[in-house]
Amino acid sequence: MEEGGGATPTDVAALHGVACGGVRRQALAQPQPQCVASGTAALEVYSVNTHLATHTLALVAYLAVLHLATYAALALATVRAARGGKGDRVAG
Repeated sequence: MEEGGGATPTDVAALHGVACGGVRRQALAQPQPQCVASGTAALEVYSVNTHLATHTLALVAYLAVLHLATYAALALATVRAARGGKGDRVAG
């Protein structure tokens, strides 16, 4: 800053870089050893240390079990409806 209170073009450029995220982008691209921000901080907090394949397999297995349970429930409802099972008729 100049003594009269006005900003020099160099000051304006530096402030513009900070305001537009240039410093943040550089800090994230080249983290320093003393940096406390970590991309894996949430994983470390919840002790998630398994591989992506393990999570993917668990989700696929869950989807398969849910799909089979839904299919079985719909098949059972269809069989009961075809036989005229209880609870399928509306009172009236």
